[in-house]
Amino acid sequence: MKKTISYLTVLFCILVLLLSCSKNAKDNFSRSTPVLPDRIINAKVAPGQTYTLNIANTGEVSISRQATHYLVSETGIDEKNGFIIYKYIPASGFTGADEVLLSQRTEIFTSSNNGCNYGGDIKSIHTSSIAIKFNVAN
Repeated sequence: MKKTISYLTVLFCILVLLLSCSKNAKDNFSRSTPVLPDRIINAKVAPGQTYTLNIANTGEVSISRQATHYLVSETGIDEKNGFIIYKYIPASGFTGADEVLLSQRTEIFTSSNNGCNYGGDIKSIHTSSIAIKFNVAN
């Protein structure tokens, strides 16, 4: 009988401990909300010329919506300074409007001593988007 009471007491304590932990992150995800860029860049590019944008020195950048009229449209690393870059070269013979949507993902570490983290670092992911609107003309 004493063992049963001891097991139930330990189980109750574990249950209370688990329920006291809380998630501090906010979930603002909504499928019905359209993606609006955090930053819009208007860029004029001559036909056959290269447009390069230095984006960041940390995080990851990917193409969320690819340009339509391109010979080159890619992200990469600048070998000189280590920055993440985006490079665009319009398709041969193309003039007019084109657009690309980039997604930038950055990890942010903050210290916390509440909940069950016991003073550890909390990693959060910040995602932003950059729309580049090209005007390809002479």
